[in-house]
Amino acid sequence: MKKSLSVILIALAVISCKKEGDKNDVTTVETDSTNVTLNAENIEPIAEDSLCATYFDTLVTMTTSEQVQWLRDNQNEICHDFIRCIEPLHKMNKQAYNEAVRIHWGSTSEVYTEITMGDILENTSCDYNKYIKFSEDKNNHITFTHTDTFTNSGVASCYSVPFFKSIMENNSSVDDKTVLKFTKAKVGPNETIVFTIDGMTNGYFDYSRIPPK
Repeated sequence: MKKSLSVILIALAVISCKKEGDKNDVTTVETDSTNVTLNAENIEPIAEDSLCATYFDTLVTMTTSEQVQWLRDNQNEICHDFIRCIEPLHKMNKQAYNEAVRIHWGSTSEVYTEITMGDILENTSCDYNKYIKFSEDKNNHITFTHTDTFTNSGVASCYSVPFFKSIMENNSSVDDKTVLKFTKAKVGPNETIVFTIDGMTNGYFDYSRIPPK
């Protein structure tokens, strides 16, 4: 089962989206680096729930456009019965997260952009009709916008609205005022955008490689 989920996560290209977002407040911080191997074991934990582990398997043989359609066709069931399943598929452990950030920034001080959960989810509902695109501007600030269009060109990082809803569903301490800190990182061969959540145990997350995440 882990193999099939890994196929879903790494076989398809990074989703990127059109449009540009608005600037957000930026905090520059230093992060301790630890040498670790970035692999499926420390980047992509599998949910223990057996239903979670099998639900998205049907996506393996689909094209990207077919995946999008399947998710939209099944979005009510996903949001009602499987919302808890999405968060674990994004999680990184702390060492893998810090190493991915270190590889991207090197000797340069890391730049983190702080955005609240409420700002991200403003005027959204739990569905796959729109995605949230995060991208980096010329000043290394992370911006975001909502979009219903994406490609596989690898220009930006897209997260689904249900993913953020899943974080809130699984963690009672997370609410609209919770701060998420976004930054650039290199996960495997992919230059991408990751984030961590203040005050949340193991709150380190990777970006969406395919629509269900």
